[in-house]
Amino acid sequence: ILSFFQVATELKVLNLSYCESLKGTPDLSAFKSLEILILEYCGYLEEIHSSIGDLKTLVSLNVRGCRGLKELSAGVGKIENLRELILDRTAIREIPISRGCLTKLENLSARSCKKLAQLPEFMGSLVSLTRLDLSYSGIEGLPESIGSLKGLETLNASHCESLACVPSSIGHLATLSVLDLSACSKLAQLPVSICSLTSLTELKLAGTAIAELPESIVNLQNLRILDISGTHITELPRDIYKLSSLQLLDFQYCEKLQEIPELPSGLRDLRITCQSRSLPHLPQLSLLNKLTLSKCSRLECLPELPVGLSKLQITGCGKLKALPHLSSLKRLSELIVQDCYEQTEVTGLEGLQSLSYLT
Repeated sequence: ILSFFQVATELKVLNLSYCESLKGTPDLSAFKSLEILILEYCGYLEEIHSSIGDLKTLVSLNVRGCRGLKELSAGVGKIENLRELILDRTAIREIPISRGCLTKLENLSARSCKKLAQLPEFMGSLVSLTRLDLSYSGIEGLPESIGSLKGLETLNASHCESLACVPSSIGHLATLSVLDLSACSKLAQLPVSICSLTSLTELKLAGTAIAELPESIVNLQNLRILDISGTHITELPRDIYKLSSLQLLDFQYCEKLQEIPELPSGLRDLRITCQSRSLPHLPQLSLLNKLTLSKCSRLECLPELPVGLSKLQITGCGKLKALPHLSSLKRLSELIVQDCYEQTEVTGLEGLQSLSYLT
């Protein structure tokens, strides 16, 4: 095997996935043309030879599932043309990034790296990074230098159970489109600077300990998805209706939410849990096609519904006595009403020409 490695100067792709007996890579300096190195699920791999730093043509390194890999060779940080680094499900404790290194890296994934508690101080060196995935990792905080990632488009730090804070420098990420902090159960506050992310289209905060949204969130005029389900939110920003691009608003299981203000007119999918006895006027939501009401325990009545609805789901609304007449909902294809114990009648079913599912 070694003789093959020594003459493999023209090899572009090397895939050694699932080589359970592989504990370390040999000297890789002979691979002058190598572009892609895949070492996925080499469960006993403990070491990558430092010569990997000499692979000037390498653009992708994948060590996903190498559960025995506790550290990366410093040589990884010296790969000049590396564009993708996948470290998912490894035991690494740190990522070898120093000042001025990995300047061409576009995709960094450390998903499910439970031992990874901190990111390098010099994250700002990754000037080409567009995607950063830290989901399900042991990350405790994001460094201030993350604000220097001027080209970052997607930041996924969901299910990071130790993540307790987000630095204010995150507001400098002018190109950030997707920010996912879902299920970061220790995260109780967002920096106000998050409202400077004018390119943001998706903000996912489900399952965090956040109790309020800054009023200036209405500055996010490109926001299409806002998920705050299962948070400690007690009220929505009074001007939330100004989020003119918002299509999905999810605040299910926000059991401390008392009142619902006027909502954005462009909504297509609305998911609600609240403690209010009534809902705001809904017919002006002319684009709404999905409405979900869950555990609205004090809700007694519903307003007239938008005529464009295709799916209506009402569950656990114990005090809801009746639904409005449904005959105008010509596009309604799915109607689910469950655990609404005081609800006595559903009228207008005969006019539901598109109904295909009823329970």
